[in-house]
Amino acid sequence: MILVDRLNRHRKRKCRIGELQKSTLAAFKMKYDPDPELNERIYFEVTRDDEHELDWLLQEPFLRTAEKWGLDIPAEYWTHDTAVRGATLTVEGKNWIKREAGKRRREWAKDWISILSPILASVIAILGLLVALMKH
Repeated sequence: MILVDRLNRHRKRKCRIGELQKSTLAAFKMKYDPDPELNERIYFEVTRDDEHELDWLLQEPFLRTAEKWGLDIPAEYWTHDTAVRGATLTVEGKNWIKREAGKRRREWAKDWISILSPILASVIAILGLLVALMKH
């Protein structure tokens, strides 16, 4: 049941990301006024909430990864847009999370290999002794 809920949330999130990307692209393609400054201001007003929501949805997997591996994200990897909803991760922050999570993942695998290697070697040695005793 938990897996089904997770898959449903993932599907809904992907659908919402697609909707937001389409609406942002459509707003960008619209022609408002020959004045470029006015175009930029209107585009920002129309798409600000959509782009911010899109940023939030796209950063969610990174935040879950950081939480899973116990990473504290430094302040310099956040953009502080208090006019809309708060802080979002920068591209550098996303890359930092990937890099640090990779390091933690390698450390985790290394720890498990160092624990399991002697146990596996002992089991193989015992099996070898048993086979040798069975032949005699």
